[in-house]
Amino acid sequence: NYRVRVDAVDNCGHQAADEADIIVDNTPPQADIASPENCAFIQCGSMVNVKGTACDVNLSNWVLQVTGGTYVGWVTIASGNICVIEDLLGVWDTTGLPNCAYTLRLLVNDSAILNCNGAIVHQSEDVVSVNIGLAGDVNGDGAVNFADITEVLMFWGFTCP
Repeated sequence: NYRVRVDAVDNCGHQAADEADIIVDNTPPQADIASPENCAFIQCGSMVNVKGTACDVNLSNWVLQVTGGTYVGWVTIASGNICVIEDLLGVWDTTGLPNCAYTLRLLVNDSAILNCNGAIVHQSEDVVSVNIGLAGDVNGDGAVNFADITEVLMFWGFTCP
């Protein structure tokens, strides 16, 4: 925090003064996806509670997005302009999504102006990659069974009798 004082005198000897309080904010916002964890397996058709932190003293906004599978680019799940601290950021509906890898991204922006350019602000990002499907369901049939082991063995060039 700074207080700036300006004193001025013109050619006629008139004097004036003014003060302003200025906050210099060089701290990046907090962006943290705590749940689901990186590399987690999620059952298709479930409602996934995405929890974490999106906060800054001078918060402008935050957005929770997903990409992967059939999504084209980043798709917004939730957004806001108030701090969320270790709580629910949004709910991701995986109904109808194919078994595949997906990435969740949390972007958090503050209102600090960088380099005297109002278009440039502090931004923090956190990403978590997850899989929709059963852990070990190699062939994507919705079950973990001997067929998955066979698939792995065939990949390595082995055949089962």
